[in-house]
Amino acid sequence: MSKVIDGKAIAQSLRNDIKSQIDELRKTHPTFSPKLSIIQVGAREDSSVYVNMKKKAAKE
Repeated sequence: MSKVIDGKAIAQSLRNDIKSQIDELRKTHPTFSPKLSIIQVGAREDSSVYVNMKKKAAKE
């Protein structure tokens, strides 16, 4: 039997959990600021789109 999962809902839930964890950390460490590091090899357009999507998600 197969089961359909809602990837968008799961991803949103994970982002909300991470945001909550960051908010908790900032209560005790007000200057805490998470960082996103990306190493992109080459200049493929599809890779650049993916990287930009990750940057946008990280800002949320």
